[in-house]
Amino acid sequence: QLARHLAQAGARVDVYHVLPHDAGADGKSDVFAGEHLPNIRLIPVERARPDRFPGHYVWESYRSSVAVWEALKSRLDVDFIYAQGFAGWETIRRKRMGAPVPPIGVNFHGFEMWQRPASARSRLEQWLLRPFVKWNVRHADATLLLGRSLESVFARMGVVPRHLVESPNGVTPEWLTPDAGRPEGPTRFVFIGRYERRKGIEELQEVIARMPASADYHFDFIGPIPDALRLDSPRVTYHGLLREEGVIRDILKRADILVCPSYAEGMPTVILEAMASGLAVIATDVGAVADLVSRDNGWIIPTGDVEALRDAVLDAIASRPAIASKRRASQERIRAAYLWNTVASDTLRRIEATLS
Repeated sequence: QLARHLAQAGARVDVYHVLPHDAGADGKSDVFAGEHLPNIRLIPVERARPDRFPGHYVWESYRSSVAVWEALKSRLDVDFIYAQGFAGWETIRRKRMGAPVPPIGVNFHGFEMWQRPASARSRLEQWLLRPFVKWNVRHADATLLLGRSLESVFARMGVVPRHLVESPNGVTPEWLTPDAGRPEGPTRFVFIGRYERRKGIEELQEVIARMPASADYHFDFIGPIPDALRLDSPRVTYHGLLREEGVIRDILKRADILVCPSYAEGMPTVILEAMASGLAVIATDVGAVADLVSRDNGWIIPTGDVEALRDAVLDAIASRPAIASKRRASQERIRAAYLWNTVASDTLRRIEATLS
């Protein structure tokens, strides 16, 4: 979406799209399929063949970055390189060796490797990634951040980036739902996400299991949550994995509050889509979430704190008449700064500022 809207804003964009390792350099991609965007040039790059040994992800990421460099090195007549994750690793190394590489910025999403781990395995994965992320950030010309609330991560990293460029996620206008009011009845909460320990599903279901019988509420879960882990309650509906945006939008239209109790995130698209749909938000203070959620439009709580999550849910139920103002604040925030055309224009302006 960012590349598409940067092109629409007038920038010429080369998109180096990493394909599965067995697709070959001439493999097909469905990126921008059926669209005519003269300012976008799609350059397929074959992903490194997967290995299976401790740390294989880092090694594969580096090898894939070498493939990106091989495709890029004859096309260096650009003003700025926007590298997602480790994609620019080899390009940064070549620049340090003297190659005529233009300014390059790296975007490591939410720097999840410095957020609270949800398990011992997550902690080990974080330790493996940290030194390589540090190297890329330390030697890139700029670091692209999803939001200003992520700036504090660099103190924990022990790295001072050269330039910081804010480049958040966004949503398309189709997600903006006219405020026709929510139906009468219980306060409706919704969770959207895949089943992962770091998503905080266990904590949320613990809260639901401990809710007082007198509370008037309903929870909708969207995502592939295993049957064995589902609560048996008439106040909870599990929709499973939903792929049609229209169906998800219909559920959001009936909801009051999105709940996002994750241990680690960047800037979750589900929060942006829920806010555009006119929902208040209960979320943990991770990644760039604090750029989106405040007391104006929801509740922001500590990570992994079951009691704080329960208090926020109960407060939302008790204060349902006041939720309308929070829902309006969510939409106003999206309209002001997080529609993709605005995000692209602001990102382009900030990148140009680093070049001047």
